[in-house]
Amino acid sequence: MLQCALCNVVRETCDHLFITCRKSWKVWMGWCRMWGMGWVLPGNVKDLFAVWNEWQLGGLDGRIWRMGFFAIAWSVWKSKNKTVFQGKEWSTDQVLELARIRVATWVNAKWPREYPSALDVYRQPTIQCQLPKKGQERKGIQWDKPRYGQMKFNVDGAARGCPGPAGIGGILRDHRGEVKIIFSKLIGETDSKFAEMMAIKEAFLIFQFQDGRTITSFSSKAIPAML
Repeated sequence: MLQCALCNVVRETCDHLFITCRKSWKVWMGWCRMWGMGWVLPGNVKDLFAVWNEWQLGGLDGRIWRMGFFAIAWSVWKSKNKTVFQGKEWSTDQVLELARIRVATWVNAKWPREYPSALDVYRQPTIQCQLPKKGQERKGIQWDKPRYGQMKFNVDGAARGCPGPAGIGGILRDHRGEVKIIFSKLIGETDSKFAEMMAIKEAFLIFQFQDGRTITSFSSKAIPAML
């Protein structure tokens, strides 16, 4: 068996790569700290998945938390492959940031009415998952479907700091609201406005190969004046 590509200490198994390897373990702990908790992870992926989905968050909507499992696991796997096949250096902070971007993008794609702003989910996941009180509705931007035959790209960019580690994400939907394309990636260090412009650029590069008319939607009102 091959040694773990991340720590190069223990032979690589599924459970080691995703949980017990010190480098991937730090990604899970980083996510847990965002929620104000410490956690002793189970020793295998099957048990972690079961416990993760059964975790009670009090009065919080658990969908963002549960999506974190899939985003972290996918980000660890993708980043590990880049380390092996592209020689890219592993960065725990970057893997966690990419997982956060994926959570925000996927949650927005899955539940656009409840989570209309991927940027808000990225910045404040624990606040965004607070359930509205009885008789209240969650505030946010209402997502409107495009006309028949058109597609709509919703994009967001965010940075932790000014400048700081930044990422972009986007979702392409058709007139039925069905998701056709999702993208999310890190873009280095910059500010939020530049990150959102890079998200728009990425959308343009993608939909230039799409058939039909495409509308691009973004959260910042300052962006159109900068284009």
